[in-house]
Amino acid sequence: MKGRIEELKDEIKDLIERQEAVKDPVEKMVYQDLIAEKGAELEDLEREFGELARQYV
Repeated sequence: MKGRIEELKDEIKDLIERQEAVKDPVEKMVYQDLIAEKGAELEDLEREFGELARQYV
């Protein structure tokens, strides 16, 4: 799971770089939506990881 968290962080950084590189406002919005989706997935995984970690402490 921790590997997936790092993978999502890398994907989000890449999407942000791509968003900054485009000029078209519509494309920027598409990237913003993708960033938001990946961000929500990342938050869910981090929360789940934290809950699992507390079970083993």
